[in-house]
Amino acid sequence: MIVMQGAGELAGLDALRKPGPLVLVPTMGALHEGHLSLVEQGAALGTVVVTIFVNPTQFGPGEDFAAYPRDLASDLALLEGTSAAAVFAPAVADMYGPPGEVTVRAGRRAEGLCGASRPGHFDGVLTVVAKLFGMVRPDIAIFGRKDAQQCLVIEQMVHDLRLPVRLVDAPTVREPDGLAMSSRNRYLDTAQRGRATCLSRALARGRALLGEGVRERGVIEAAMTGELAASDSVDYAALARAAGTGGAHPGAGRPCGPGHCGKGGAGPPDRQCGPGNRGPWSGRNEPAGRGCPRRRLTGSGYTWKVASAKHVSSTRSFLTPWFLPPARARG
Repeated sequence: MIVMQGAGELAGLDALRKPGPLVLVPTMGALHEGHLSLVEQGAALGTVVVTIFVNPTQFGPGEDFAAYPRDLASDLALLEGTSAAAVFAPAVADMYGPPGEVTVRAGRRAEGLCGASRPGHFDGVLTVVAKLFGMVRPDIAIFGRKDAQQCLVIEQMVHDLRLPVRLVDAPTVREPDGLAMSSRNRYLDTAQRGRATCLSRALARGRALLGEGVRERGVIEAAMTGELAASDSVDYAALARAAGTGGAHPGAGRPCGPGHCGKGGAGPPDRQCGPGNRGPWSGRNEPAGRGCPRRRLTGSGYTWKVASAKHVSSTRSFLTPWFLPPARARG
């Protein structure tokens, strides 16, 4: 496994670009089994490069940039037992220059949900992802569905800026009690850890109501919010209706729906989500009339449910697990 800690060492990736695709797995380190699952899924598609970089521009005032766990030696030891071919762990100076640099501004999909609580967060995410795409020059990039809105804003950037990267979304990996694996889980003590499971319970409750035929958004959102009572405060528990999609979808792994939240409600139709359109998550064109996978999943016009809570006072948790279909190889 090649380890690169400076931008000047990236030429070492040239030998890995053939015979198959180069697959990027971006992380902020503090790796866990969820990250390792991304590596193994990436290895099924090509040669995997993992990046480890705690990006300062996606943290807001009062957030945990200084406290965010960093242990490169442990991360490298974990990756040694995986299919990762290379690791790029740059310093801040390799990624950012003096003030006044060009940055990326997130589009409409950053509105509402986590974007409402973390102004500027997605601008920082897109800026660093664009830099990593330019430096590593991957053919494919894999992101986890746990950060669902992040998947959407990255997809919009790739589409709108015409970036030559195929995106793949991977399922959320959970602990046995349902809590999504996260580097920040290590902040929690035993009591807080138990309370944090209200997130997965809220999602399960929303899914159950949809399965029972309930279609009133307010009823479902109220039930989800009720499950989040163990948290200190609720940022949102939202359900969005897929209206105006035309019933067609450009690929099984690509997020679908109009406006993709619009502060918890329906937004304008997603112009990419129509018959025969091409989306970067799919890697291929989809014929008209196939139907949206999420609509088949729920049996209704509802696209997804998301729940988020500050489940303990010591950390801000903006988890947006989605009800997406099982991951499949696309392309």
